[in-house]
Amino acid sequence: MKERWIRENVDLDLLCQSVSHFLEEKRFVLKLEKLKNELRVYGWPLDREEGGPVLVKIYGNSNDFTIEFVPGESFRGLRILGPLYSLFGGGSLWLRELRAREFFERLEEQFWVAVDEAVANLRGKSSAKLG
Repeated sequence: MKERWIRENVDLDLLCQSVSHFLEEKRFVLKLEKLKNELRVYGWPLDREEGGPVLVKIYGNSNDFTIEFVPGESFRGLRILGPLYSLFGGGSLWLRELRAREFFERLEEQFWVAVDEAVANLRGKSSAKLG
């Protein structure tokens, strides 16, 4: 899912730090990447049984930016393959994918709440002013 903010005047580097802090609190190991017009936060859960990797993309400028939350790919085929897994004895695999899907739904819901709070707190602040 992705959301766009307009006229918020938010330093995207500070927003990226907030996103990173959120994922660290959720026990993810992170890799940050700064591209020309995009910040990326890659996250891998410390507990592999809990879920899979996530990618957060932040792009645009301080007054018109978009944040995209991209969960791991493990549950994409769940709806189609779920009944087939059970039929051929793969119920445990299907159950694991179902748990991953629930994990990502909870994580994404918490993520957007945290992002909304971060945007509200960072309005008008600059990393240059903090240094």
